Amino acid sequence: HKKEDWAPALEYYSGIVYYQRSEYPKAQAAFTQLLSDYPTGQYAPKALLRLSEVAENTRDYELARVTLKRFVEEYPQHFGQQIAQKRLELLMNR
Repeated sequence: HKKEDWAPALEYYSGIVYYQRSEYPKAQAAFTQLLSDYPTGQYAPKALLRLSEVAENTRDYELARVTLKRFVEEYPQHFGQQIAQKRLELLMNR
């Protein structure tokens, strides 16, 4: 149901629920699907940040770096910019 108005929110919040349950592979799949289906949608920046957190929790530091770099480049005015930059700096040494 990719064309439905509620679809991006459903994918994002599904990822959040999986993340909160520490079901990281399912959370990663949900956020990745959201970013694939709606790369410029309203939930994309938050999904990038959450995907980077999932990647850190699973010690996939390369995915975390790539995801944070994308966030920093694509959303320079987002309120999470400073946090993303600091997390990216910390990950550059891993």
